[in-house]
Amino acid sequence: VEGNRIIGTLSGEVAGFVRAIASPNLEDLTIEPASLEEAFLEYYASEEAPE
Repeated sequence: VEGNRIIGTLSGEVAGFVRAIASPNLEDLTIEPASLEEAFLEYYASEEAPE
């Protein structure tokens, strides 16, 4: 959370998330696909580091 801004990562369907946060107070919503670098780092972060 940065002031009135929330930045995060969502895996899976977006529709349920949008329904959950929908309110008259929501002024703007931007959803962007993960960059190749983000996807790569997330994929390999789940594996154990080599010894």
